[in-house]
Amino acid sequence: MKGLYISIYIIWGFLLFSCKQEGFQKSEQNPADYAKLVRISELVYLYELDNSKSFAEPLYMEATVNGVDNRSIHVQDGSDVAIRIFTNNASAFNVNDLVRVKVGGESLILDNAHYVLSTSSEIAAIGFGSGSFSTVTLENLTTDIHKFTSKVVNINDVVFKQKEETGEVTSYLINQDIAPDLKFWVNIPVALGYDMPMSISSARGFVVYESGNVYINVRTQDDIQEVYVEPTMIEKLLNNSTLIRNVVQSTEEEIAPGVKMGAMSYINNSTGVLASCTVLEADLNNPKVRVEGGSPNDVGPPYTALQNLTVMATHKNNRYSSTDWRVLAAITGDIQQGAAPSFVVRGPVVRYGAVLSNEFWDPTHYFFGIKKNEGTPLIGNRTEFEQMKDNLEHAVGGIVLLQNGEIPSLAGNSDARAAIGYSANNKVYLFVGNGRHESVGNGYTRREIAELLKALGCEGGLYLMEGGASVGILEDTNSGSYKPFSRTHATNPDHNPPLASSWMIVTERD
Repeated sequence: MKGLYISIYIIWGFLLFSCKQEGFQKSEQNPADYAKLVRISELVYLYELDNSKSFAEPLYMEATVNGVDNRSIHVQDGSDVAIRIFTNNASAFNVNDLVRVKVGGESLILDNAHYVLSTSSEIAAIGFGSGSFSTVTLENLTTDIHKFTSKVVNINDVVFKQKEETGEVTSYLINQDIAPDLKFWVNIPVALGYDMPMSISSARGFVVYESGNVYINVRTQDDIQEVYVEPTMIEKLLNNSTLIRNVVQSTEEEIAPGVKMGAMSYINNSTGVLASCTVLEADLNNPKVRVEGGSPNDVGPPYTALQNLTVMATHKNNRYSSTDWRVLAAITGDIQQGAAPSFVVRGPVVRYGAVLSNEFWDPTHYFFGIKKNEGTPLIGNRTEFEQMKDNLEHAVGGIVLLQNGEIPSLAGNSDARAAIGYSANNKVYLFVGNGRHESVGNGYTRREIAELLKALGCEGGLYLMEGGASVGILEDTNSGSYKPFSRTHATNPDHNPPLASSWMIVTERD
C-alpha cells in the first residue's frame, strides 16, 4: 500500500510539472484559461522561448517600483532582473509603490540592455512594496550591465571629475579607468535642491543604460552618503555572512574611547538554534588603546598555579599603578596543559618585548602578536615567529582560523569558544561565544567563528580556549571590579575559571 501511495505522488507530480511546462510552451505560449500571477523571471523565460509573440491575456504581475522617470517606471519583484515599463502616467507612481500590471497582450523587448514591457493598458498601485538594493562595483556593472538595469544598486567610495546640469537632473561623471568606453554618471534630481560634493562615501539609485552611458539615478537625498558611517557589528554579520536566520537581540556601545562592545543573539541559520556572543573591538589607531597578553602574575611559563582573569587583570594593573593605564576587559588566551606545579601553554609567549616561550604544539598552532613601536597586529606560524620574534611586544598562541582572509579546513562541534582576530585597518576583535546553556547560547563551531570574524572584516584570526574555559570579563568603571560578560557554564553565571593565558584591552584614562 505504501508503494502505491508513492507511485501516485510521483505520477501526480509529473503531471503537474508537465502541465506547467506545456502552459509555457504551447504555440500561443499560454492557453486561454491559464490565468496566473507571473514573476519577471517567467516573463523573461517566455521572451527567450519566442520573442515574437505577445503574452496570453490572463497574465499579470505585481512588483515594487524602484524608480520613476518622465516616460516609464522601473520595477522588480525579487527576480534576477528588473524591467522597465513605459506608461503615459509615470508621474502617478512613487518609489516603493507595489503595482499590479496587466501583461497579457503585451510583449517584452530588450532595448539598450533593458528588459522593456511595451505600454501596459492597466497599471495600478495596490499598496506598499518591498524595496531592496545590492552593493556593486563598477566592474560588476561593466561585466553584465543588463543584469542591473532598472535595479537599485549602491556603489561605494565615489569620486567625480565633471558636473553637468541637463534639464531636470544634475549629472556627475564618475572618475574611473575601469571601462574607457563607458561613462558612469550619478544623476541628482534638480527638485531635490541638493549640491553633491565631488567625493562621497556612497551613492544609491536605479540603473539606466543609454548608448555607452550608465546612469545611477538617485531618488532622495538619503540615497547619498557623504561621510562613511561604520556599520554595526550585527549589520556586518547580516551583510557579509549567512550565519544569521533572524536577529533576537543586539546591542553595541562604545565603552571607552576606541573600544566598542557588541552583544548579539540570533537564530543560527544552519541549525535553527539560539546562538549568542560578545565581541570587543579595540581600535589600535587610538593612542589610548592597547591590546596586551596576560598571564598568572604577569610572567612567563611554566606556572606553579593558574589564575582567573580578574586576578590576572589585577597583576597587570599593579604594573601600571603609577600611570593612567588600566585593564578594561580581558578574554581567555591560549590552550593550556599540564598540572601543578608546572602549567604551560601550547604556543609562544612574548611579554613587553621579551620572548618567554617559543613553543609550538603542532603545525596548526600559530601566534597572534602585537608589533613593537608600530603597535600593529599580525598572526604567523613557527617560522614567521622565529623571523620576527624580536620585533614583537606581545604574543600569545592559538589555532589558526583565518589567514589572509581565507578560512582553512576546520573541524569541531559547537561549544562555548573564544577567539581573537584583526583587520587590515588596525582593529583587534576579541570574541567569546556563549554555550552550554540553551536559553543563552548553544555554542559555535570553529568554522562559524572564522566566518564571523571574516564578516567583521578580519584578515587573520586564532581560535583560543574552548568550553568552560572560554570566558570574558569587563571592568565596572564605577567600582573598579571585574565581572564576567560571558555565559559558558550550565549553572554558574559568574563562571571565571583559573587560566594560564589571556588577552587584555588596556586603556589610558583621562
